[in-house]
Amino acid sequence: MHTGKGLKILERNSRPGDPEVINLLPIMKDDLVEVCLKMLEGRLKSIDFEKLASVVTYKVPMTYGGYMKDYKGGNLINLRKAEELGKTYGGRIRIYPGSVELKDDKCYALGSRAVAVFGAAEDIGAARNISLDGIKAIEGPLWNRWDVASEQHIERSVMHMTSLRRVGA
Repeated sequence: MHTGKGLKILERNSRPGDPEVINLLPIMKDDLVEVCLKMLEGRLKSIDFEKLASVVTYKVPMTYGGYMKDYKGGNLINLRKAEELGKTYGGRIRIYPGSVELKDDKCYALGSRAVAVFGAAEDIGAARNISLDGIKAIEGPLWNRWDVASEQHIERSVMHMTSLRRVGA
């Protein structure tokens, strides 16, 4: 994490459900097992990735993050249309169910990040559009941010990082 006092390591682990990991694994050229072995042996020098931009957008339950405080509706979701986009986009879209439960062949959102949609393309705008196409295809009582990886979102992030670097200088 970059702070006004420089880089800070908060933890030394990764959770495969986090967007930072979901963005990287599908475009990683190297074998994950080999990468892990090299890390354990202290031999990892670099990891090779495809030259693609990637964007992950999450759909979450209506009460997640304080979006709605008192949602009392159902939590049945349908991922079929989103998964069918694989025919259009191939490996450039992936649907990752997260905090969901399967009961009687139906999918129900639980209390956290329900579904992640990965999109990859030659540039970040196209990758964002692929991810959002997947988001729009998910049916059910979920919400998502629409600003992720937008030009304005990226600009705000760059300005924030620039201000942090000035404070630490």
